[in-house]
Amino acid sequence: MEAERANLVAVTAHAAGHGWPAHAGQLAGTLWRYLDTGAHYADARTVGEYALRAARDLGDHLAEASALNNLGNFHGRQGDHRQALDHYLRALAIRREQGDRSGQTAVLNNLGHAYTCLGRDDDAHEQHRAAVALARELGDRHIEGNGLMNLGQLYRRSGRYQEARQHFEASLAIAQEIGNRVGEANATGGLGVVYLRLGRVDEALDQLRRSLTVAREIDYRGGEAETLDNLGQAYHRAGRYHMALDHHRHALTLARKIGDRCLQARAFNGLGEVYRSMGRYDQATASHRSALVLATGCDDRDEGARARTGLADVRRAAGRTRPSGTPPAASRPATVAGPLDLQRRR
Repeated sequence: MEAERANLVAVTAHAAGHGWPAHAGQLAGTLWRYLDTGAHYADARTVGEYALRAARDLGDHLAEASALNNLGNFHGRQGDHRQALDHYLRALAIRREQGDRSGQTAVLNNLGHAYTCLGRDDDAHEQHRAAVALARELGDRHIEGNGLMNLGQLYRRSGRYQEARQHFEASLAIAQEIGNRVGEANATGGLGVVYLRLGRVDEALDQLRRSLTVAREIDYRGGEAETLDNLGQAYHRAGRYHMALDHHRHALTLARKIGDRCLQARAFNGLGEVYRSMGRYDQATASHRSALVLATGCDDRDEGARARTGLADVRRAAGRTRPSGTPPAASRPATVAGPLDLQRRR
C-alpha cells in the first residue's frame, strides 16, 4: 500500500468522477485506516472528500455517514476540532435516521474525543459512556475498548488516576484479545502517563517504551509522536534533561511531518519546561510562545493554558536568579508574549 498509495488515491478519484461511485466509496473505506494510522492526512482528506461525493451521488446515506465520520477524523488530526465536531454530529444524525445502531458507536466515541479537545469534559463523558454501553450491547469489542481508553483519558485529566488506570488496563486487555495493535499502543501509553502522574517514573518509562515499540512496529506515526513527547516528560521528571530534550525534539519533528499542530504545541511546551529546569530561560520563553501560537490556532485550551503557565513560571524563575544589582522583573521591559502579540495560525 505504501508503494501504490498515489495510484490508489488516483483510482479513487477516477472512480468517483467516472460513473463508479460505489467503487470509490469501497476504496475509501478500505484505505482509510491505513491512511489515518500512517498519518497520510492529505491523501486521507482527498479520499474522504471523493467518498462523500460518491455517496451523495448514489444517495447512499450510510456511506455518506461513514465519509463524514472519516473526514471528521481528518479535521481532528489537523487540530480543527470544531470542524470535526460538525462532521461527527452530521454523521450521527444520519446513523440515527437510518436506524444504524452499530454505526453510531464509532461516531459517539469520536464525538467524545472532539468534546475533550474543546474542553467540554462533561459532554465527552456522556458520549464515551454511551459508546461503551452500546458497544457492549452489540458485542463490539473494538469500540468498547476504544471507549474505555477514552474514558481513561478523561479520568486522568481530572486527576482520578486509579479510575484512569483501571480503564486503561481494561482497554489494553481487550486490544490484546482482539489484536488491535493501535489500541494496544494507546492504552499502554495511557498507563505510562498515569504512572508518571503518580510519580512512579520507572514504571512510566517501561510502559511508554512498550507503547513506542508497538507504534513503530505498525507505523503508527501519530502514536509514535505522542509517545515520544510523553517519554520526554518522563525523562524530565527523572532529571535526565538531555534525554528529555532529545525526545521532545523528535516528537516535534514527527508532529511537523504529519501536520499535527496540537501535538507540535505539546512538544514545544515540553521543551519549554525542560529548558526552564536547565536555567535556559530565553529558549524556554521562545518554546512556550511557539506553543501558545500553535495551541491558539488549533483551539487546544489545555496546551494554551500550559503555555501561559510556562511563560509565567519562566518569568518567576528568571526573576529569582537575576544577578545582584539587576532591576526586578516589574521594572524591566516585558519579554513574554501577551495575547495581542500573537497571530492566529490556520
